[in-house]
Amino acid sequence: MAEPLTQDDRGFIRAILDNPDELTTWLIYADWLDERGDPCAEFLRLSVALNQQSGNQRSRRLIKRRLNKLRATLDPNWILVFDTARLANCRGRGWRFNCPLSWDQLSPTDEPDIRICHTCKSPVFFCHSLEEANQFASSGQCVAISSRIPLEMLPREEPETVTVGVMAPVDEDFFYELEDGADLPPQPPTPAPAPPPRRRPWWKFW
Repeated sequence: MAEPLTQDDRGFIRAILDNPDELTTWLIYADWLDERGDPCAEFLRLSVALNQQSGNQRSRRLIKRRLNKLRATLDPNWILVFDTARLANCRGRGWRFNCPLSWDQLSPTDEPDIRICHTCKSPVFFCHSLEEANQFASSGQCVAISSRIPLEMLPREEPETVTVGVMAPVDEDFFYELEDGADLPPQPPTPAPAPPPRRRPWWKFW
């Protein structure tokens, strides 16, 4: 979409976000877009068709292939509303895609590129590039990586390894002091996580 969203666009999108399982709203919005010659209409119709083809794997593959092509041509700020982006850095676990949810299953907020995970109550930041995803992940934030980014470009997670250390000599007097009820030595405070980077101004959604 080259032009800003109209009030009608916003109304349709809000209705879809409020009740995404009501597919009739998706099709009504697609009809409205068709009347204006907007190619986003095809994306909505295919999204509905994908939902209805749950048992036909061949049809689902064909639909997903076409949706991926459309994602590369449509306005990324419009696409993010309906994206099924995978979530990463869930609870600070790095790039492992271990969260069963996806972007479209999260609760929307007043900011179009921030949603809330109803499982862990954490904000999730939608990222259009790997650079942006790295910035938010490095500050401990959960991210949704745009489906426009090919899977082969995503970071590969190193397999988890267990580090075996060498036991250092221990001062026996330390244990005697503990037995006498002495306090443990003071530990340095845990550094606070870096604040998330400031987002560049997106189009005003509502």
